Amino acid sequence: YMFLVKWQDLSEKVVYRRFTEIYEFHKTLKEMFPIEAGAINAENRIIPHLPAPKWYDGQRAAENRQGTLTEYCSMLMSLPTKISRCPHLLDFFKVRPDDLKLPTDNQAPEGGRGQAQWLTPIIPALWKVEDKKARDILDAQR
Repeated sequence: YMFLVKWQDLSEKVVYRRFTEIYEFHKTLKEMFPIEAGAINAENRIIPHLPAPKWYDGQRAAENRQGTLTEYCSMLMSLPTKISRCPHLLDFFKVRPDDLKLPTDNQAPEGGRGQAQWLTPIIPALWKVEDKKARDILDAQR
């Protein structure tokens, strides 16, 4: 899946993550914050749910999952700072060497399935630009 990550310095970076990586990130986040994950009391859960990966997913599942991930990222970014700015989350969205290479056809499942995973970026705005002047600067850079 492709993520367009917006950083505090107004830079935007594209990163690619497989759903299995996202799910492992999610499991670790829940372990780091058991109260907020609802492990102690389900009523205290604020960390959003994320469905487990399935062994076989077709094109439709990838498209549905993209909507789920968009909502998941939006909810993550609205969590308290101790979670939404924790090193685990920030490191997950940092650019990795593989992110600098464009995905190739052989990275998608055979038969062209999974192409929607690369078409529309999921945008977890790690730091939202609230200042109008800052937004104008960002728009001018595009």
